[in-house]
Amino acid sequence: MKASRLLLMVVVLLGVTLACELGAQPPPAATPTATPGRRLFGAACLPEVLYLEHGQAGEIKVEDVEGAGKVTGFRIASIRSGGSPAGQGYTQSPKPNENGWSPVPGAIQVPPYPVDGPPRGDIYTIEILVGGGSGTDYIVGGNITCLVVVLHTKPTPTPTPTPTLEPAPTLTPTPPFITTGDGFRVTYTGPLQAQTGGRLEATFQIVTPDGLPAKGTLSASLGDPPSDPKASHASGELDAEGKVTLFFDVNWPAGTTKLYISHGGKVYQVTEITINP
Repeated sequence: MKASRLLLMVVVLLGVTLACELGAQPPPAATPTATPGRRLFGAACLPEVLYLEHGQAGEIKVEDVEGAGKVTGFRIASIRSGGSPAGQGYTQSPKPNENGWSPVPGAIQVPPYPVDGPPRGDIYTIEILVGGGSGTDYIVGGNITCLVVVLHTKPTPTPTPTPTLEPAPTLTPTPPFITTGDGFRVTYTGPLQAQTGGRLEATFQIVTPDGLPAKGTLSASLGDPPSDPKASHASGELDAEGKVTLFFDVNWPAGTTKLYISHGGKVYQVTEITINP
């Protein structure tokens, strides 16, 4: 009986500590951690994935999207890229209190990243601690996760004052497959044309460097750049053959745009898609 009472006092003291940081009453027990990119107690990142071009700043909102009233504060827990800390320049608003908490609704300001090559996509994972409460319904807190994808493109070369004229190179069609930096072969077998206002049915197959069907989830974007409001995004699980079919709304006018995939923390261009009127 004494051991049980001692354990109960420890749990209550832990709850009081976090609740005091938030300015709330002590909660009865801890709460679970959210699945990355999902809502927790009605709170979520808007957007869940923020696409930026290098040199461009952005903002991720933290809101009680369901109006549950359980989450009243947030703070940045960690920011990592490729397994290493990468939070320099990130800020919260409104201005956080002495314990680092900002009220909900609020936002996280993402700083611009340097303009440099080679072409690639860098992914930053932001873990956000949420907590708070009102009335008699209090929570200790939990994590929600949002992502920032920074797209680096090839810099425009500086023209020389007296360029040497050379024969124009022979253009070859974009191959229907790419090889990622870690040796995975991504093949696109869907149509290379789509109609504006319609849908693109895109089928991919991914093979490991050992020649075996890959496993996991594939995320892709139709639009250049993927950060454009007209771009559409989709993801799905690879089947036993390493294949997945994704569907994209075609929001682009007549012309050409590009199809991208995300793999291993990087963004790759797979092919160009011709958009017909």
